[in-house]
Amino acid sequence: MGNTLNIDVADPWFGAIASGQKTVLLRLNVDTFTDIRNGTSLKLNNQGLFVKAKANRVLKYSSIEDALLQEGLLRTIPGARSLPEAVSIYRNV
Repeated sequence: MGNTLNIDVADPWFGAIASGQKTVLLRLNVDTFTDIRNGTSLKLNNQGLFVKAKANRVLKYSSIEDALLQEGLLRTIPGARSLPEAVSIYRNV
């Protein structure tokens, strides 16, 4: 697979990504995630299932709150009704 980055994604987020409901993947800029650039091939894995994707945009934000506000709750944490709820969900994944 060449330079494909494997990323484990938990439910329910894997299903939301696979269905196209979740279109933005947020990750802390640590470990292997520091290697992601525009165009990086991604293989998103969940219990033997996978979705192939490509990083279209790689942006850095000063906080998770800023990232959620800029990218939108619907695209980042589908189902979250407020910023505090989205932050709580993100921190507990």
